[in-house]
This record gives sequence, C-alpha cells and structure tokens, in this order.
Amino acid sequence: MVLSLVIVKVISNIFVKTPTLEYMEVMVMSIMILLGTLSAIKALRGFPQTSHLIRALIKNLVDFTAFIILMVIVIFGFGLIFAVMQKGVPEGAEN
Repeated sequence: MVLSLVIVKVISNIFVKTPTLEYMEVMVMSIMILLGTLSAIKALRGFPQTSHLIRALIKNLVDFTAFIILMVIVIFGFGLIFAVMQKGVPEGAEN
C-alpha cells in the first residue's frame, strides 16, 4: 500500500500540475483493483479447470521478464520525454 501511494505521488507530480484528492483516489482505486484482480487470478490456481492455464501464464511471464523490463524502461523514458516537451521551453532558454 505504501509503495502504491509513492508510485501515485511520483506519477501525479510528473503529469498533473495540481493533483486533487479525487485524482489521487482514482489512482489508488485503480491500483487496488489491479491487485485484487491479480489475487483472484492466483486463487484460480486451485481449480483443476484453470490451474494449468494459470501455470502457463505465470511461466510465460517469467520467461518474458527481461523483455517486459526493457519495454517498461523504454515506455517510461518516452513518457518522460513527452512530459518535458509538453511543459515547453522557458523564455530565456531560446537561442
């Protein structure tokens, strides 16, 4: 929970000029829904009809971990670039 609040604070400082309480509530709720969904998927491992599917999904995610990390870094980098570009160039910095 603390980690999710830190992530929400960092993202809101980057992309939102003045984060409101409603915006923060939506971000926290989104993260909590994601965690609840992952918990429900984990619970499906106990059923014989879905256990092999969940095991295959987990194995695929483990195999693609390096690729996912690389893609997260690339997407985060481009997101930061566009966030900086959107703020604009200060008046005195032009050549």
